[in-house]
Amino acid sequence: MNSFSEIYENINKCDKCHLHGERLVPYYYRGSENASIVFIGEALGAEEQKQGLPFVGRSGKLLQEILDKIGLTEDDYFITNLVKCRPPDNRNPFYDEIVICSPYLLNELKLIDPKLIVTLGKVPGDWYSNGKEYEINTYVPAKRWLPLRHPAYLLRKRSEIESFVRSLRTTIGELNIL
Repeated sequence: MNSFSEIYENINKCDKCHLHGERLVPYYYRGSENASIVFIGEALGAEEQKQGLPFVGRSGKLLQEILDKIGLTEDDYFITNLVKCRPPDNRNPFYDEIVICSPYLLNELKLIDPKLIVTLGKVPGDWYSNGKEYEINTYVPAKRWLPLRHPAYLLRKRSEIESFVRSLRTTIGELNIL
């Protein structure tokens, strides 16, 4: 896939796994196709499923507050998910769902060619760290990777927010993104 319109056309007509039945509206990313930073979440939550956008619910509002605090604008980041449809009952995506959906993410990363990839939570972090298994190295040249807690965790444990902000701000500074 050579363009975002092609990627998203394929995502939104995908029926390769049973999760497509959970799709309410077309899925789309947030941010810029020319971003320096890509944030990767796990999958859609309830509000995200309604809007077709990643990180627009409670976790997304917190993430947006953090990005604003650091001084990032929509031109600086691209926000997407590993799995583009919502798993039932907000469960973690299964291995086969990740395998089926991850080529879309790999194509997004290839087109963006970001300086920094930030995984938010365990599932996308495990996916990225197991790169050979998912053929990440085929699509994504060596990049700086920053695994961080999911914003939903930060909502439950607010004392961790400053550590999240500090890690992100430090890495952005090291890469001269702002």
